[in-house]
Amino acid sequence: MSELPTKPGDRYWYNAIVTSVIDGDTITCSIDVGFRIVVQDRHIRLAGINAPELRQPTLDAGRRSRLWLIEQILAKRIVIRTMKDNDDKYGRLLGEIWRGDVSINRRMVELGLAAPYMVGKSDMELAS
Repeated sequence: MSELPTKPGDRYWYNAIVTSVIDGDTITCSIDVGFRIVVQDRHIRLAGINAPELRQPTLDAGRRSRLWLIEQILAKRIVIRTMKDNDDKYGRLLGEIWRGDVSINRRMVELGLAAPYMVGKSDMELAS
């Protein structure tokens, strides 16, 4: 992971294990916050992307997006770069997911499994 970007304004990097994939842009993790402290069942919203919903009319695309994400990260070690210090309105932490030197968020956009989604400055940096 020597190629992970770091720049002023980055928040924190956490090691985690993915425990479930809810849909194409939301996962649940056990997050190692250091000092032998692990936060269980933490919902993470993948920053800078919007995956198709798991309902009509985008059900098939939503299933493809979720299945790809499951194959890539479920029950695997990842690194999360948080995008904000606090939760979104649904109680999720906003973050970029890394597996090795690959940004999962960016890869989903490249593969057409998600669209860029820009809300705040951090999301815009990710989506560009």
